[in-house]
Amino acid sequence: MHIRVHFSLVVLALFTAVQACIAGTSTTVVLAVSPNPATFGTSVKLKATLLPPSATGKVAFLRWDSAARQCQARVGTALFSTILLPAGKRKLKAHYNGDSIHDTSTSSAVLATVSAIAGNILAAGPVPVLPS
Repeated sequence: MHIRVHFSLVVLALFTAVQACIAGTSTTVVLAVSPNPATFGTSVKLKATLLPPSATGKVAFLRWDSAARQCQARVGTALFSTILLPAGKRKLKAHYNGDSIHDTSTSSAVLATVSAIAGNILAAGPVPVLPS
């Protein structure tokens, strides 16, 4: 009887370990955008922090539900800079693709505001009509 109890505990421990390997480790992604608000044409930095920091792999920075850029995560951080965010308000997210140990995860949306440059016809706004 004593041997069966120990054997049962070993089987239970192995089953639990296998379940943990299959389920993976849950992850959290926190997105920071700076500066926010920004001016059109200035560099906007997106930083995705992965928790736990041991998570490795790719992070996709998303806008309007489409991938804007994928970056490699190192020591739990992925960085991306761009000057191409159009003027206006945009919801941005970061999506971690997971690795052999860590599960996928998507950050909460961050509302990024980019202001148009006054007098810049390439920024958002009506196109001026020139007199003939």
